[in-house]
Amino acid sequence: MCAIELKGLEFTRSRNWLKRADDCRAQDPVSAFISAWISFNHYYSTFAVENANRFRDWSRHHFSGRQGDKAELLFLVDSHEFSKFSASYRKQYPQRLKTTIELPVIDMLRGTPVPEKITGAHELSDLTNEDVFRVVYQIRNNLFHGSKDPMKVQRDHALCVTASEFMIPLVAALLTGTYGEVLNAYDDPGQELRDHIRKLAEA
Repeated sequence: MCAIELKGLEFTRSRNWLKRADDCRAQDPVSAFISAWISFNHYYSTFAVENANRFRDWSRHHFSGRQGDKAELLFLVDSHEFSKFSASYRKQYPQRLKTTIELPVIDMLRGTPVPEKITGAHELSDLTNEDVFRVVYQIRNNLFHGSKDPMKVQRDHALCVTASEFMIPLVAALLTGTYGEVLNAYDDPGQELRDHIRKLAEA
């Protein structure tokens, strides 16, 4: 499914954060989403670093030369590697994108809608890759910058549930399919963790 090589990715670190997300997803979807995002953040940041020349050219043409966190995310999402992964993922696991989300999500810092021209209830499968990840990124931003309180507002809590349930299996599939990890064949305590993440990817 995934044909991405990331030699600099700290696989165990990303897996640990994702396992933490899975462990608390039923009781605390907010923490589950944040933990899954941390795992994914390391992934797309590493992808940008390892493809620095491509990222620089891409950001110049698509993102006004900016190379921050959001640019790194959209660079991965727009890459041919991720596009191939996503096409396969959507075909193999269509039920994972059947979740309905009420759009838009509002950028609380700027007061702008995300996405800009899509309103109403939509399944994630109806959205482009870029729109899906712009929405999830905005949910993340509203949480991280303190603009939302999912403990008090049902809408905010529901968005975190949607985001966590989308992100956990997707990141698991990414990690399971990505190569570049150096393994010690004689002493490998991480096998149990790898198996756990693989089961998440295939569930």
